[in-house]
Amino acid sequence: MAGWRERWFRRPRVADLRAAAEASPLRRSLGAGRLFALGLGAVVGAGAFSVLGLAAQAAGPLVALSVALVAAACALVALCYAELATLLPVSGSTYSYALASMGPLAAWLVAWSVALSYVIGNGAVAASFSANA
Repeated sequence: MAGWRERWFRRPRVADLRAAAEASPLRRSLGAGRLFALGLGAVVGAGAFSVLGLAAQAAGPLVALSVALVAAACALVALCYAELATLLPVSGSTYSYALASMGPLAAWLVAWSVALSYVIGNGAVAASFSANA
């Protein structure tokens, strides 16, 4: 039986990850247009639209500058994800990259961090919707 260090810090080979992805019965079914729409909805989110009116009252014309800065940040994040997809062309996003580069413990922490960020983001959207109801 392998020790805890071997289990939590062992990095799988990229060839093993690709073989596991090819052996999976799941197949890609979304095209580029649908993936773009899904990513746009996830990045922009409904909360930005519900808070934008309140921000315009407080900040005035600088809201346009803040929207442009957020768009630039989203473009940089998209470039980071594109680089990850070319380095490790299997599904799984940051989880797969963390698994291949740092091992299962780091991948587990990354997966829970992503899940926590979705929970916090959904909470902010719900709070902004309830404030405007």
